[in-house]
Amino acid sequence: MRKYGEYREEARGLTTELCLVLALSVVGTIVVSAVAIAVVATVAPYEYFSHATTMKMSPGYWMQLFWLRLVQCGIGTFVLVVGTAAYKTWQFSESGGRSVATALGGSRVHEGATDSGHVKVKNVVEELAIATSMRAPPVYVLEEEPGINAFVAGFTPKDAVIGVTRGAIDKMKRHQLQGMIAHEFSHLINGDMRLNVRLLGVLAGIQAIDYIARFLLRLATPEVESSGRCSKHPLGMILAFLFGIVIWPIGQIGAFFAMLIHMAVNRQREFLADASAVEFTHDPQGLCEALAKLLDEDAGSRLTSPSAQLASHMFFASSGGTWQRLLQAHPPLEERIRRLDPTSAAAALQ
Repeated sequence: MRKYGEYREEARGLTTELCLVLALSVVGTIVVSAVAIAVVATVAPYEYFSHATTMKMSPGYWMQLFWLRLVQCGIGTFVLVVGTAAYKTWQFSESGGRSVATALGGSRVHEGATDSGHVKVKNVVEELAIATSMRAPPVYVLEEEPGINAFVAGFTPKDAVIGVTRGAIDKMKRHQLQGMIAHEFSHLINGDMRLNVRLLGVLAGIQAIDYIARFLLRLATPEVESSGRCSKHPLGMILAFLFGIVIWPIGQIGAFFAMLIHMAVNRQREFLADASAVEFTHDPQGLCEALAKLLDEDAGSRLTSPSAQLASHMFFASSGGTWQRLLQAHPPLEERIRRLDPTSAAAALQ
């Protein structure tokens, strides 16, 4: 049987490899976009001079023009993608954990709480904080959520919070709740929140190419004035259409593969958090039973809050329906259980 430390190192290694693949895909998307735009920017004037005028330019002139446009387009595309990624990363990091918990309908558990469930989850969080030598983050309870789930939100440990659904508090035994919250502590310690924010920023940067393409295609749409004449210049509409139709599929494909890599990275971080949680609690059974319980309960891990889908990557398990799990950042529950306790996985999954 493999040790949890081996699973942890494997997940970290795969995360690094996937991030390198993502970086290469971003560079590839920028290069292909720049080449495509440069080709259009060179072919368009070539066609115009060849058919609309009697001027003749040497092949060397057009080749020089292409390389000039390629450099210009490469710099422009790079600034667009990297600038959007940097801005979105900053924007995502500004939304602290408290605002996320509040948006999901959570209420903070304060000192002196009398609710037995609140006391139980707060004690578990404080015990794990001591075990991991961390400051105990504020605890929020999602009172209106009957499903079993938890999350950690925040860009740094200083502004992080732990959120737990009411269903998890009521339906789980203490050692199961401890395993689930230890998993969330692992995300905090491993810096997964910061990594995820940066990945989301990169994804937004790639999607900027798609936004520009859509904008150009809208410019290519004719607008008829009251007099019956088109308000846009025909040549401008044609150029906008050409640029838009060329870079639109590139942006779509780049964003799609970036999203797939982002999901793959998140799955590896979930495996890493599971392995780290067991090392914190020294009790694989608690986390294993918590995961198995999600397969048994009718409510499962599903959340009803409208904001849950946007924050689905933060949760202990998938917060969507069955069809949505095909595009979720969480690995299958069965696989997570098998990695935690292969010997009892068959019994837990029956």
